[in-house]
Amino acid sequence: MRALGIVMILSGSVWIAAADVRSRRRTLRLLGELEAALRDMETGIRWKRQMLPDIIAQQAKRPLCGAYFAAVSDGLRLEIPLQDAWQSAFAALKMQEARECLQNTELCGDEKRIMGNLNMAAEHLHKLHEELHAKQRQEEKLHLTVVFSAAGMLIILLI
Repeated sequence: MRALGIVMILSGSVWIAAADVRSRRRTLRLLGELEAALRDMETGIRWKRQMLPDIIAQQAKRPLCGAYFAAVSDGLRLEIPLQDAWQSAFAALKMQEARECLQNTELCGDEKRIMGNLNMAAEHLHKLHEELHAKQRQEEKLHLTVVFSAAGMLIILLI
């Protein structure tokens, strides 16, 4: 019976730790994909000479961040101004710093200004991604240590 309790405690600890790790990794993948989307948008303007609504519609096909770009496209179809559609679409982003960065990205003016703004936002997201990745690795180690230490203490108490 004690063995079953020990197994359940360890299983629960591992499950909690794994869920936290998955959530953090999903956040990092989203940041990376948002950065790549902004870089693709800049490339589309600079080299392919595509129109911004077309580029945004292409980005809507991305698996993680596509919903945000789809919301911008939907707003444009409803004749909402681009900047307003952009800001309202990214208002749903949970990461505050990334949300603020994207909402403050201006998509008006000439193509040089738009490309510069997209590049600045992509660089900011890249730095944020690197910071969160380093922080995540450190927190994962600490979190796993705490979870297994607590599980070990409970096992000792059960024995």
